[in-house]
Order: sequence, then structure tokens, then C-alpha cells
Amino acid sequence: LHHIQQVEGFDRGRYGGAVGYVSASGNGCFAVSIRCAEISKDRLHARLFAGGGIVSDSEPLSELAETDAKFQAMLKAITQES
Repeated sequence: LHHIQQVEGFDRGRYGGAVGYVSASGNGCFAVSIRCAEISKDRLHARLFAGGGIVSDSEPLSELAETDAKFQAMLKAITQES
């Protein structure tokens, strides 16, 4: 994490962190938050994050398109009028 902070130069907040639970019996389930949003207290501003997993045979343009699709879905979800 220290290396990521040095390279990126901004605070990720909760993006990329573990989200999950541990039950009273000790069982649990966790996932990595590669799509998330931080909504301001006044609900007027949002900070959106989207990403994916990069592996050795990943194709950059395909990964970019997939990340954009994830981002657009989040943007649509928070901007729809009720």
C-alpha cells in the first residue's frame, strides 16, 4: 500500500479495500471493492471509483473499456431521477 500511495499521489479512501463481514461463529465473506462511491454528507457530491484486475495477458484497451462500462453503470445509478 505504501508503494501505491507514492505512485498514485492521492488517497484511495475505501477503494480497493476489503468489504465483508465476520459472523459470531467466525465465518465470513470478503470481496475487494473495485467499484465504489463516496457520497458527501449533503448528498450533492460523489467520488466514484472503478477498476479491475490486470493480469499478464490483459489487453489495455479491453481493460479500459471494461472499467469505463463499470464507471458508467455507477454514474447512471446515482444520477437517475426518482
